[in-house]
Amino acid sequence: MLNDIDTKSIDNITQKLQIHMQRNNQTMHGLASSMGFDYQPFYRLMTKKSLPTISSLNHIAEKLNCSISELLADHIFLDVPGFTSIENFLANKSSTSIRIYITTDMLRDMDECIAIKTDIPDENHQLNNIDFHLNTNVYQLFTVTSKINIDGFFLVKYRKQITMLEVVSISSKVIMAIVDGKIVQIPTEDLEAYVKFITYIELPNPLQNTVSGKLI
Repeated sequence: MLNDIDTKSIDNITQKLQIHMQRNNQTMHGLASSMGFDYQPFYRLMTKKSLPTISSLNHIAEKLNCSISELLADHIFLDVPGFTSIENFLANKSSTSIRIYITTDMLRDMDECIAIKTDIPDENHQLNNIDFHLNTNVYQLFTVTSKINIDGFFLVKYRKQITMLEVVSISSKVIMAIVDGKIVQIPTEDLEAYVKFITYIELPNPLQNTVSGKLI
């Protein structure tokens, strides 16, 4: 019989396996096969009827490219591509893998995410009345979208320039946004959206190939 600690550990492991399965469009059979597990013991783990062995934990951690402590932790980790600029993202240039840690509630906004390095080194910056001190270790985290169907901050092409636009309300044909400190009405056909801003990420060591990003 499993105790509370065992149950919590299995919950955290299976949650990460389910996220991996969903993000890679796999079935449970497909996930078991791709990880080199027989289906029945893997099914028992996923349905929380048995504990994994140390060997299985090591194997799962290796397949998910994480440590055992990350596998057992309450938080969820995601690896997102990091770019030095929005232009490099649009040009499909090479990126750096950045690992971020999030809660389950945040996962629904992160179907496809990217991180873009801030271009305001060592300056104070304000967003939604919150002061940030940005430096070269800080990236902006975005979710990729071509539609503006909710208020928030979007990187868009507007008036032949790529700019961060604060959208305050939307309709089927126009959006209301803040431009040069004033609320203006913009036809949706005049905008090309690329990404929606989520938050900032602080990187402890931007020189690593894979870095752990802490949400600010």
